[in-house]
Amino acid sequence: PDSLEKDHCPPSFFVERVDITGARTLFHPQGTISIPYNQNSFVVNLAAVNYEDAHRQQFAYRFIKEGTEAWQQTGSQRNIIFNNLPPGSHRLQLKVFIKNNSWPEQIRELMIRISPPFWQTWWFILSAILLLVSAAWIMVRARIRNIEQKAAINTQLAELEMKGLHAQMNPHFIFNCLNSIKEMILQNEKKHASRYLSKFAQLIRINLEQSRQTFISVRQCINQLQLYLDMERIRLDRFEYNISISAELEVDLIQMSPMLMQPLVENAIWHGLHPLQGEKELWIRFYPAGANLICEVEDNGIGIVRSRQQKPDQRPEHQSFGLTNVRERLKVLNEKYKMKCSLVIIDKESTGENGKGTLVKLELTILNHSV
Repeated sequence: PDSLEKDHCPPSFFVERVDITGARTLFHPQGTISIPYNQNSFVVNLAAVNYEDAHRQQFAYRFIKEGTEAWQQTGSQRNIIFNNLPPGSHRLQLKVFIKNNSWPEQIRELMIRISPPFWQTWWFILSAILLLVSAAWIMVRARIRNIEQKAAINTQLAELEMKGLHAQMNPHFIFNCLNSIKEMILQNEKKHASRYLSKFAQLIRINLEQSRQTFISVRQCINQLQLYLDMERIRLDRFEYNISISAELEVDLIQMSPMLMQPLVENAIWHGLHPLQGEKELWIRFYPAGANLICEVEDNGIGIVRSRQQKPDQRPEHQSFGLTNVRERLKVLNEKYKMKCSLVIIDKESTGENGKGTLVKLELTILNHSV
């Protein structure tokens, strides 16, 4: 009988319980165990019922990730401690075996799911990203709104400054016109005075309308100049004028500041042509040059040098009021509207230009009708 080989049966192997540190105990767990992230240390207690070779039994475990992982042996230790498992799903395999034994290894499996902390969940991360994006968008919008408000305030200030400078031109112009009307009446030129007064009223109405505008079209400027020139021809000795407009210039769309050209034309007539004996000619030109609008006023008058020599006692501020006003408005356009405007005055005789007289060149940044 002793020679008969015993029939070795595998033990009855199972997970007796899982002790979750500081929390609870799960008896005979199977399938999936869900554990919160702050209870991720636990002890797995194994049981193997074997009446023949119990003292030879050994235990081992492994976590299955990618492929087959090596077994970690615990010897005869039935209680296996796991500390600080990271959040996620862990496939835990447990086995009992006896070396050189004919019965197959007994393997049990548990799926342990450690729930992540709320700040590591997809919904929290997505919410945080959305919150950050929303906060960034609000900050950017607030910054843009602040910049837009400052730009609007600067634009309003620039418009008020431009209108103020424009308004300064009206009394200066009105004073000159009223003096002319007075002289016509004193000289008993009633017809001339009546015609002059009629055109003067039209021009005043146009100036008042334009005083409420920051920019006007080139066509409006030209119409105003024609009315002004017709009025000046009544009170002065006859002179010829020509207004030439480039075919490339969209006079109804391109904008410019009002009352920039009239002071230049007025200076050309009164300081250049009026003292001249003989034929008096005035040329006004509008043409584009790249991104700029060029406005020229040219006369064949006595020129700047001779004009100053003829009026040595005249106050400098009176002589330059119109030009000073134009330069101040160009400065506002350059500083507040980020334009590149300039005014150049050339005495043709002293600079070697052909002929006599003065050439005034006003260069403005082209603005379309949307400004």
